[in-house]
Amino acid sequence: MNTDTSQYERTGTYPDECFIQEIVDNHFKDSGFHRIETTCVDYVCEHPDTGDRWHVEVHGASAAIGLDFRLGIGQLIRGISHRNTKYALAFPDMPQFRNQIKNIEPWVCKVLNIHWILVSQEGMITVLEP
Repeated sequence: MNTDTSQYERTGTYPDECFIQEIVDNHFKDSGFHRIETTCVDYVCEHPDTGDRWHVEVHGASAAIGLDFRLGIGQLIRGISHRNTKYALAFPDMPQFRNQIKNIEPWVCKVLNIHWILVSQEGMITVLEP
């Protein structure tokens, strides 16, 4: 699933968390999802027609990408509560983050229904499914 959301004015700059959050927000909004306010993760939304629900933890890049990734995974897993919800970690589409994905066994992602949302500098979203 790829979506170009580059037409939106951004308040953050790539690869900051604010930039990633705006792109994720706009992507789900444009796909017909309604945001649900919560304190458990950065973004929760549900589609009114399909009932699909997403819990997304959002992280930008810092000098410690491995730490950013592990922190995001921990926050995401801590919020897992429903079997039919899609869980995701959203982050900049950078080789350093893609390399971190390789450290998570694919069967773990499948069992926990964890997706990866990669956001490019141009505002494109790529969703990697478990």
